[in-house]
Amino acid sequence: MNDDDMNLEGRPDSWVRDHLANERTYLAWLRTGFTLIGLGFVAVRPRLPRVRPPR
Repeated sequence: MNDDDMNLEGRPDSWVRDHLANERTYLAWLRTGFTLIGLGFVAVRPRLPRVRPPR
């Protein structure tokens, strides 16, 4: 390994690439989870009874 393969912290550049890939994967899972939660609310909402305010 030569100096061209190292970043400023002395770690190999592959570490940075792997770290960013892991972060992208984590964020994708979060997006998927929030989407499924939102779809769950949309699916359940029409089945909830409507409460009308008293007159």
